[in-house]
Parts: sequence; structure tokens; C-alpha cells
Amino acid sequence: MGLGRRLVTALVTGMREAGIDDAVAVAEGSGTDLLLACGFKIEARRTAALRLDHPGRRRFS
Repeated sequence: MGLGRRLVTALVTGMREAGIDDAVAVAEGSGTDLLLACGFKIEARRTAALRLDHPGRRRFS
């Protein structure tokens, strides 16, 4: 069992002891993969990063 899984197990145990039923997480990249592997599920309601650039402005990536 990896460190991430042990941390999530400790979190769930602490939540049960405190009477907390649900937890919500925000992650990106490999953090998302870790939380999915530990039992979190992607919700339909989730945040999105949005950008509105000035019209005509050239943007370099």
C-alpha cells in the first residue's frame, strides 16, 4: 500500500470518527490519478479554468 493510499485511509478513518460523511477534492494531473486510485470519483459538477483574452491580442504559449 503506497503512501497516498495510507494518507487517504487515515483521512477516511478520521472522517468517520468525526461524523463527516463526504469529502471533496480539487486536483489536476497526477494528483487526479492518485485520488481516483484511492477511491474518489469524478463528479459531474466540477470547476473549469477559463480565460477571456483581449480581442486582437496575440498570445504565445
